[in-house]
Amino acid sequence: MNDRKHIANIHSNRFENEGLVYSSEVIDRNDLMLLKDFALDCIQNNPYCAKFLDLLLSITLCQGAANHYAVCQGYAKHYLNSTKNGIKDFDIWFFFKKEEGKIFNPRWRAKKDLGETKFGKNPDDIGFMGRRVDFFGRSIAFSNMNIEDSIRHWLRYGGGPSPRCLSQKAVVGLYPEDVFGTVIWVNSDLT
Repeated sequence: MNDRKHIANIHSNRFENEGLVYSSEVIDRNDLMLLKDFALDCIQNNPYCAKFLDLLLSITLCQGAANHYAVCQGYAKHYLNSTKNGIKDFDIWFFFKKEEGKIFNPRWRAKKDLGETKFGKNPDDIGFMGRRVDFFGRSIAFSNMNIEDSIRHWLRYGGGPSPRCLSQKAVVGLYPEDVFGTVIWVNSDLT
């Protein structure tokens, strides 16, 4: 199947997402805005994260949902794994400026329920009304680079499993406004 037909099939195969592990619904700018607002609410109302608000560099959508956005918007031609495509959950990453003596704990995690949306719910996520949103955070180097280049630098040279894992798919900017909707990273094997 050629790339155009594959992307057209993603858009035309609309189906009820309730009870499906992966949602095929297209992520549009309104959905990115919903995710941005959801993430801002999480970071502002989490006591640990709130201590780092002054160092917040960016909020991004990562992993499978970001890969799905990149495919649907034409930035990527296919998925990393053709049998697991679409949105299983939303992985949102907070990136903070690395500052001496104030490093965001890389082990911090949070999970929240997005609630009822067009994306339905994953039946494996017991107790959730909608898709699960997983939150992660990292302090990264930010000196003579813009936001996008700082994130790309971390993905390439950050070391450890997280940047290697995230760099396999895509990263989409949610916050601040100048990176909103920007595909900051997409694995070259997917283009």
